[in-house]
Amino acid sequence: MTSDGGGGGLRVDSSMGRGEGPYITPLALSPAPSSRTSSRQSQRTLVPATRRSGRSLGSGMGSSPKNSRPSSRSSSVDSRSFLGLQEAGGPILDGNIRILNAIDCGNQIFSLRYTEDGSEVLVGLMDGSIKVINPAAANQSISVLANHDTIKESLPVTCIRTKPGPEWKNTIGASYASGHLRVWNMETCSVQFSIQEAEEILCLSFNPIINIVGVGKGNGEIKLFDHETQKLASILTKSKNPNMIDGHKSKVFSIVNHPLNPQEFISGGWDGEIHIWDARCPHSVRRIQGPFIAGEGLDMDRKGREILAGSWRGQHQLLQIDYGSGAIISDIEPDTQNSYISCLQYLGKDHAMTGGTDISMFRVIDLKKRKTMASIRNLGPGIISLDCQKRGHISKIAVNTDTHINILEFTK
Repeated sequence: MTSDGGGGGLRVDSSMGRGEGPYITPLALSPAPSSRTSSRQSQRTLVPATRRSGRSLGSGMGSSPKNSRPSSRSSSVDSRSFLGLQEAGGPILDGNIRILNAIDCGNQIFSLRYTEDGSEVLVGLMDGSIKVINPAAANQSISVLANHDTIKESLPVTCIRTKPGPEWKNTIGASYASGHLRVWNMETCSVQFSIQEAEEILCLSFNPIINIVGVGKGNGEIKLFDHETQKLASILTKSKNPNMIDGHKSKVFSIVNHPLNPQEFISGGWDGEIHIWDARCPHSVRRIQGPFIAGEGLDMDRKGREILAGSWRGQHQLLQIDYGSGAIISDIEPDTQNSYISCLQYLGKDHAMTGGTDISMFRVIDLKKRKTMASIRNLGPGIISLDCQKRGHISKIAVNTDTHINILEFTK
């Protein structure tokens, strides 16, 4: 790759004679955050540890990339934390958005997801349990997905995904810091199958077209499993050739399948790169250098033409990227109250929603106007997971704040 060190422009390096393909590089993007210096700050990692017990998550989850720093802001680098401190005074709302409900789940929340029919919210907790919540019911907690193994391990649920399609409405996938992938039957509260890896599993994604579930690991590997046979289908990773950059070099925090092509998907993580994969190839076929993904910070539009990338840093936080070319469509400026993006999702065709930490903020952004239409600041210490009731459409929204899920409503 080549860089002239200036501005926020692009340079295309098309001189790849080793099969790497044309890689698109946003110039002068901010690198990853540094590790914290104080004991309190060191407990707040890109998958946050509990702030009550101070217990580390094991398997390297409590360590940040070495020799890396976020872009400059008015405050010092050492004051940066993945979960910031909540300001006094409660939530501050701006625009056509309101908080419908706030539900205490009794433990720190790591991931959440609406069920396929949108009637319940699945909440993955610090202790390894998954609560099934009906926000509209008087007794909001319906059931808990946990067993002897999850209770014994007592390690966080790092990601929850539902299997697309009405026939799979009770099929729930969950990844764990223990290295497990568990596929649950929500109706029977039982595990359909379980797979254990030596390293932590940080994310997963069900293929919307074929019977495959992919997981992203702490060592940079991506593994694809056949949901029906429960057997390993592929291992996708960086090649051993030191001259090739065709896979992740660090933790993978997000996987998003192409909505129309069953063989293609994207991934992002701590190494500051989005990789584009063809499941028939052992290594990535393209990469987009720059976005620093520290959670659920990737999404694709419904036609598979654009990527939305949210980075945990002070500049170039929110990028719209053309999927075919890797070119940046727009670099949406952050608000004056700058919040580091940890999670995002398309909200209808023309809007996106983001959740952030350091300064806790939820935003709804008009992608055509490139401006914030509504926001909530100070909604707890930080937002690391969100979902909308009817995925891809403007609908009710669930966001986490520490131990609570908040149900929001946005109107244009």
